[in-house]
Amino acid sequence: MDNLKQKTFRAFAWDFTGKLADQGIGFFISIILARLLAPEEFGLLAMVSVVIALASVFIDSGLSMALIQRKEVSEAHYGSVFLFNITIGALLTILFFSLSGFIAEFYNRPELKLIMQVLSFSFIVDSFARAQSAWLVKQLKFGVITKARIVALIISGSFGVTLAFMGFGVWALVFQSMMAAVVTNIYITIFSGFRPKLIYNSYALKELWGFGVKMFLSRILNTISEQIDRLIIGKIFSPAILGYYQRAKSLNGFVIKYTSGSLMSVMFPVLSSVQNDKERYNAIVLKALHVLSFVTFGLVAFLHLEAEDIIIILFGNKWFPAIEYFKILLLGGYGYPLSSLLVNVLSSKGKSGKFLKLEIYKQILFFLNIVIGLYFGLIEYLYGYAIVIFIAVLLNIFFAAKETNILIKNFLLVILKYLVPAFFSNIFIDKILLMYCCDFSFHLFRFLSVSIIYLSIYLFINFIMKNKGFFYIKNEIYSLIRKRIK
Repeated sequence: MDNLKQKTFRAFAWDFTGKLADQGIGFFISIILARLLAPEEFGLLAMVSVVIALASVFIDSGLSMALIQRKEVSEAHYGSVFLFNITIGALLTILFFSLSGFIAEFYNRPELKLIMQVLSFSFIVDSFARAQSAWLVKQLKFGVITKARIVALIISGSFGVTLAFMGFGVWALVFQSMMAAVVTNIYITIFSGFRPKLIYNSYALKELWGFGVKMFLSRILNTISEQIDRLIIGKIFSPAILGYYQRAKSLNGFVIKYTSGSLMSVMFPVLSSVQNDKERYNAIVLKALHVLSFVTFGLVAFLHLEAEDIIIILFGNKWFPAIEYFKILLLGGYGYPLSSLLVNVLSSKGKSGKFLKLEIYKQILFFLNIVIGLYFGLIEYLYGYAIVIFIAVLLNIFFAAKETNILIKNFLLVILKYLVPAFFSNIFIDKILLMYCCDFSFHLFRFLSVSIIYLSIYLFINFIMKNKGFFYIKNEIYSLIRKRIK
């Protein structure tokens, strides 16, 4: 148990460090690019990125998840997945290179044809290191993946900024995206320490497919729900509107990267390894929920409070329209992090059928909101999205409770313990301090002042309420400090 705990924490530390570096370096690069390029150019890339994201699901077809979840995996399993991925990647490259003209016509943007042709090669590039990455995750060796992301981000970011300075416009973003994929896959291939043998075994694939196909279908549904909004917004509205929306959505992704991103990367293999020990399994789930809720609600409330300052300080006044989109998206910002943990309860136990069933229910809700919400307008769609997120979390709790026999009210009580401090801290500063007590007109000064006040109030309330998530993190930090001192 101690060994698993150490490996889990080490894996989490590596993955979290990587995401921290990603966000730090990525934010620095995005700030420069946002100031050099127009929102319209980000919108053009987003139009093509939707297609790339939807098609990329087919490269792996859920087989990597099956490799991680399966207890006994042979060289034939890894080799077959490796060859399968490369074959699908090559076919997708040929297909979407050929369809580039049709995609440009769909958006009525002739300039998208060449952009799509260049980015179609990302399919074959992205297929080379999927099996190696699955092996690293299964072994909880996140160090290589973290280093690959950081190296790729620095090289591709520098390349993109240089092209933007030289006046390449949207092509700076296109080649930055391609460079990131190339460097990531090369790094993992060289430094993973694992080489899949070129073995193709249809029986081995069939063994993985039973679990993988349902995860694959679930992922298709999930990807469609995540991307279809950009597809429709890009079709209905201008590239500038899509650019503002994409900026707001990427900032909302900040919550995922700093909360569920690292924890969920580690939780799936960890939960899979103890799936037959019910008591230990449930203890891990509840502890993770405490930690995740503490970080998620605290971060969401803070970002909602500081939305205007963050966007103006980082990206400039030309991105002002993105503020309203960002604040509304944050109303459902807790949804993905909490759902990531809850659906891992199903996937880690091999319940891919229930996972798929749950995804179908949720995607019906998301689709209805897209059809109804966008009919009335973008703002109405975003408020509808926040409502759908709330319902989706309740569905996730219901399914997770049935699988673990943890009472639904216990899940809700944990979440409520962290929602209350976050809500109170946000309201107190926004409706009392900023409105009646202080007039902070300078964005940077207001950001720094409010950050300190908010953090103090939020941590103090969690301390008074004796919330476990706060003490879990505090104790881990103290433990790390003591080890460093010794």
